[in-house]
Amino acid sequence: MRRVGSMSPVVIGLLFCTGIGADAATLNGRVRNVTLGRVEVGVPVQLVHHSAQSVEVLADTTNVEGRFSFELPGEPSVEVPMMLSAEYDDVQYRSNRVTDSNAPVEIAVYESAGDDAVIEVISHHLIVDAQSRQMTQILIFQNTSDRTFKTGTGHGHGIEVPMPEGVSEVSSEIPGVHTHGPILVDSRPVPPGRMQLAFTTPIPGDGRVIQRLKYGAPSIDAFITPVDAEVTDNSMQDLGLVNIGERQFRRLVAEQISLGGQVSFKLTGSVAGSPGALSGEFDPSRVGPWALGGVALGALSALIYLKTGSSKSLNIAEGEDLGPAIRRTALIQQIADLDDRLETGYISVNEHERRRDALKAEVVDLTKATTG
Repeated sequence: MRRVGSMSPVVIGLLFCTGIGADAATLNGRVRNVTLGRVEVGVPVQLVHHSAQSVEVLADTTNVEGRFSFELPGEPSVEVPMMLSAEYDDVQYRSNRVTDSNAPVEIAVYESAGDDAVIEVISHHLIVDAQSRQMTQILIFQNTSDRTFKTGTGHGHGIEVPMPEGVSEVSSEIPGVHTHGPILVDSRPVPPGRMQLAFTTPIPGDGRVIQRLKYGAPSIDAFITPVDAEVTDNSMQDLGLVNIGERQFRRLVAEQISLGGQVSFKLTGSVAGSPGALSGEFDPSRVGPWALGGVALGALSALIYLKTGSSKSLNIAEGEDLGPAIRRTALIQQIADLDDRLETGYISVNEHERRRDALKAEVVDLTKATTG
C-alpha cells in the first residue's frame, strides 16, 4: 500500500461535515475479471479515505492472487463512504459502497469491446420548451454484454446520438460529451449495466423537430410546454395534457421505434408569453441536464411514463430543485407504470424484466446519493 496524498482541512471543511473513528482498521479485497472469470494481477487500486482532518488517497497493486490491502486510520464512515476504484484497460471501475472494513471487497472489471451492437436504449425522452425554444433529451442506455463498450477516450467515438435535424449546438454537464458533425458523442466507457445521458439543444428556427434514433427504443416520449403551443406535422401519438404537480404538459409518444427510425413534429406560430415566433439565440449557459430555467420541472417529467388520467403524480411545486430524491421518486413511478404495461399485456415479460432491472439499478444509485 502507498499513501498518495491528502487534501487540506480547509477543503475538507467545505466538502464534508462528518468524521471517522480513531481506531485503525484494515481493508482487504480483490479485483475480479467478470468477462474472463479470473482474478487480475498487477491492477492499480486507489482508495479515497475521509477523516475529520483530511482526505487521504491510498494506492496499492493487486498481487498474484488478485488481492489488495489498505491500512486505514479508522473505520469507514456511514455518512461519507470510502471511494474505492481499480483501473483496468484504461477504464476506472468502482466498488460498491464500503462501510465495513471487516468484509472483503470485490471490484469487478471487464474486458473491452468496440461494437455498439451491445448497447440498447431503455428510455428516451424529449422535454420541449416552446417558449424558451430549447429541448432537453434524457436517455438511459443499457450494455447487455459482459464487456465494457469502449472505442476511445477524450474526443474518441463512443455512444452516438444523432443531433436533431438542423441543430449544431449542444449543452451538457456530462464530461466527455461532444459533437462530431451532426452526431453527439458520449465518449465515456460503458461497463455492463446502464448509463444515463442528458443534453440540451435549441429548437430549430422553423420549429420542426426531427429526431432520428440510431439504436432504436421501446418508446420515446415528448413533453411540451406551454400547452398552448401549436403542434403540427406530428408523427407521434398525441395523448393530450398531463399534470405534473401544479403544471401541465402536452404529451406525445411513439412506441417500438426501430433502429434508424425517427419521430417528428413541428411547433408553429407564437406561444403565450413568448416574444415572438420560434427563433432566437441559444444560450448554453442557461441550460443543463437538471437545471433548465423555466423548464426545470419539465426535466423531471422525462423520467416518468405518465398515462393519461393516471392517479400517479408528483406533488412538486414549480421551481423546486430536481435533486436525487425527486429523481428517485420519478423513477419509482416509471417502474410502476412499466408494471401496469405488463399487466395489460402491452409489453412482454422479457422486455418488462430488462427495462425494470435497469430502472431499479438507477433507483439504487439515487438512494445512495440521498442517504450518503
